[in-house]
Amino acid sequence: MYKTILVPLDGSELASAALLYAGSLAKSVGAAVVLLRVTPAPGAIHSDGRAAMLKLDYQSLRTAQSYSPEDKPLRTHEHLEIGHPQPPWIEHEMAEADRYLIAISAQLMKLGIPTQTLIRPDDIAGTILDVADEIQADMIVMASHGRGGIGRFLLGSVADRVVHHAKVPVLLIRPTITAGDDKSLDATTSFRKILVPLDGSELATRVLPHVQQLASLSGAEVTLFRSYLDLVGSDDAPDPEIARQTAGSYLQVIADNMSKQSIHPHTLIERGRAAECILDVAESMPADLIAMSTHGRSGITRFLMGSVADRVARHAHIPVLLVR
Repeated sequence: MYKTILVPLDGSELASAALLYAGSLAKSVGAAVVLLRVTPAPGAIHSDGRAAMLKLDYQSLRTAQSYSPEDKPLRTHEHLEIGHPQPPWIEHEMAEADRYLIAISAQLMKLGIPTQTLIRPDDIAGTILDVADEIQADMIVMASHGRGGIGRFLLGSVADRVVHHAKVPVLLIRPTITAGDDKSLDATTSFRKILVPLDGSELATRVLPHVQQLASLSGAEVTLFRSYLDLVGSDDAPDPEIARQTAGSYLQVIADNMSKQSIHPHTLIERGRAAECILDVAESMPADLIAMSTHGRSGITRFLMGSVADRVARHAHIPVLLVR
């Protein structure tokens, strides 16, 4: 399911927290990792006015099985044809980005992970989405915050736009792992308890194949969760006991289907507002991943990014996997 993982980075320790998860996942499934750094580049266009584009041999990256420490990473920069020297600050930014990505790729390659480094000019969110399409990424792994915790990757701007528009799952990593935690990229970062909020809709269940994949890789315990206070509008809310029974039957059907794939999930039902219940349950388990769809009923209500999924992504203290 996962062959190519895109990891956008901005040079900060907070953003690089995503590398622990991306590296561990890539190694476990044999996926390639593409490290992307988006840098400022005013006027970066060809002489005929077209935006600078590049073509990469991503097929060779995908088919590569392993690398030895002596191998070199695949490096690709946007070569800017603007007819005059770059401003010093852009040259400095590009050189810094190159050193940063090459150092990280060297660590990943020592672990046998095929790695591509890619430097592109702004716009940040648009570039992430474009590159994900170009390389046919199967997942985007990124920190929900970047520089200073309030900068380029702040959820609500870049990460929010990526989650809204990405065609592939986005794994948002909370920036709780920094250099001070003394964790290198060869540390094993796996999910042991996965919480899966569902709202009764077919759209919400589209996260399940990804949950099954991750659980199979890590042997994680899966909990299917549904709250029932907010499942319908207050004007026609059913009897609480009937609502609980309906929710329980719904979860049990899904659990039985997953059991056929050798995943044996628990089911849990709570009365309360969806986002608050999800966060409380995740903390009490304690879960180390929340996996959910960004849209639920009719694609425009309960799990719409901007309401439940948005609130969970903003306030969870653990990674959140969001599937459109």
